[in-house]
Amino acid sequence: MLRILFADDQIPDDSITDDAVLAAIKEQYPRAQAGFIRAFVIMRRAVKAMRDNYDVTVARRFNDALALVRDEHFDVAIIDLGWYADHDLKEAERATAGWKLADAIDEADARHLERPATAQIIYSARFATDPALSGMAANKGRLPFFKPYKEAYTIPLESSDIKGEDSAGAQASYQSLRAAVSFIEHLRTSEQRRDRDLNTMRQTVIEGWRGAVERERRWDLLTRILLATGILLVLSGVLAAMFLGVPQGAVTSASGVVVALIPKLLYGELEKTRKEIREAKDDIEAWLVRVRSLDSDSSAAAPPGLRG
Repeated sequence: MLRILFADDQIPDDSITDDAVLAAIKEQYPRAQAGFIRAFVIMRRAVKAMRDNYDVTVARRFNDALALVRDEHFDVAIIDLGWYADHDLKEAERATAGWKLADAIDEADARHLERPATAQIIYSARFATDPALSGMAANKGRLPFFKPYKEAYTIPLESSDIKGEDSAGAQASYQSLRAAVSFIEHLRTSEQRRDRDLNTMRQTVIEGWRGAVERERRWDLLTRILLATGILLVLSGVLAAMFLGVPQGAVTSASGVVVALIPKLLYGELEKTRKEIREAKDDIEAWLVRVRSLDSDSSAAAPPGLRG
């Protein structure tokens, strides 16, 4: 199951029941506009929709989210761009605090290259009013995703002329967010399957090459030993002919048999093993071509906001 960080300052505390969210937020933010308060209800529903399928960790305070991304690893991070409800931040920082969280995730990923990078979704209601924001997200490999309410609903000092929540539109947005995470999960699973298959291919090719090399070494050593033995036998025959009176014809015949058997029995096997080494080398080269092909296919399949 994917681990997801949902970092948003308008997610109600889990201790608050669904029917008590509005009253609790009104008490916490007595000067807030109605739309700002209703946003907490919408975000409660968004978190519940995600928890139906994934292991979701919620961060309601910016500093808590920052500590989590530095100390823990998540498969996906859904990051609110504006943190207007977090008064621990300076007012000038609240509108774009989400970028700082995203940068912190990038830094953590750079420190831990042994693990998959965290896929990032930048969650904001301002993409419709400021299209440049979605471009900034995508250009840094982050998926921009539109929140299910208007910007005016989220900031306490906006106009009090608030329209009612579009429940059908909000519900569609929850499902779209879940679908986006599901798509990321599919990509991640495909990458893991690809890496597993490539690792199996690599092990098979390397083991075949090592086995062929080891056999070549053994046959080469055996060939050298028997060749040296044959030479010693020939020398022994010559000495026997010279000092012991062994007929020269017998010595020549025996030497010929030894010299003929060595290449027939050993050089053939040695050449066969060397052929296996050449084939193993060809397999390694084919495997490398396959790796490059899969990497290229993976890069082409990934959406622009998720490519490394």
